[in-house]
Amino acid sequence: MRLPLVLALLGSLAAAPVFAGGTTTFPNNPYYSKGAVEGFRWLYVDPDPFVKGLKPVAPLEGSEVPSSGELHIRNDTIGWVKVEVNGTEIGILTPTVEGVLHNVAPGQYDVTIEMANKLRTTYRVSTRPAEPAQ
Repeated sequence: MRLPLVLALLGSLAAAPVFAGGTTTFPNNPYYSKGAVEGFRWLYVDPDPFVKGLKPVAPLEGSEVPSSGELHIRNDTIGWVKVEVNGTEIGILTPTVEGVLHNVAPGQYDVTIEMANKLRTTYRVSTRPAEPAQ
């Protein structure tokens, strides 16, 4: 009789964490990730399809526009923040950490940072040229 209960509990622990509002997270190691998204403690989106489908809200200024770029988002606060890109909540950054979206279309993106006290700030962020692989 106790075995099914134990198995049910173990199965629930193995599932992805769910946050308020039913948001499921995707695994992401903030220290070793070299995939499409780097530096985020938790992700609310599947990183590869999200980055591939991400479109800039405005073009880059200048004559030489790279074929792909990186979107750098830095949390300079002393608390954890939620991050939205173009209106889609993508994840959480821990204090003083920089998150990077790799291989995004070059352009400008609307990035919103929401702190624990619900204070929200939106920035227009331009992509940087992609760093060469090392």
